[in-house]
Amino acid sequence: AYSNRGIAKRAKGDFDGAIQDYIEAIRLNPQFEDAYNNRGIAKSNKKDFDGAIQDYTEAIRLNPQYDAAYNNRGNAKHDKGDFDGAIQDYTESLRLNPQYPNAYNNRGNVKHAKRDFDGAIQDFTEALRLNPQSLNAYSNRGNAKHDKGDFDGAIQDFTEALRLNPQSAIAYSNRGNAKLAKRDFDGASQDFTEALRLNPQSLNAHINQGSAKFGKG
Repeated sequence: AYSNRGIAKRAKGDFDGAIQDYIEAIRLNPQFEDAYNNRGIAKSNKKDFDGAIQDYTEAIRLNPQYDAAYNNRGNAKHDKGDFDGAIQDYTESLRLNPQYPNAYNNRGNVKHAKRDFDGAIQDFTEALRLNPQSLNAYSNRGNAKHDKGDFDGAIQDFTEALRLNPQSAIAYSNRGNAKLAKRDFDGASQDFTEALRLNPQSLNAHINQGSAKFGKG
């Protein structure tokens, strides 16, 4: 009951209340690995990454086959800037569960941050093989292709992301950036205009729209 209530509180953004419920759940059952994992998620939501890592580690000690706890600990390590530690955890999560698209996507993000663009693209591609409807994986692969200089490939991925979610201002902005890099100023301007229609507060779209208009002359 305490664990379920904690999940409900975390979903509402009451992270402190969730943590208190997980503490009570653990007091009643110190072997409750899900409560440690869920408390770790709430701590990560509060940016207490060290505390989160401790909880995920305890969940893994209680259940060494806990693929989600490895994935979550990888997320906390990523947020702390420990990219190599994060990759190790995602890799272990995937060893335990090779059908885990989120772990591939998350590992791809860290590889991208390390500027291993080819490795990142491979992971995002595997995430998409497992979950072809993943907007995040298409967007992330598009960003990695863009940073690698494959602007056409990036445009294809952002277009697919927009097919999945036509209301994604970020995908329009990202596709506009790739078109801008190709000096397709008209196409870029159209995408930035659509991004701003969906999110008028997008500073990047405003700035890049100016660049596209300047390029058009």
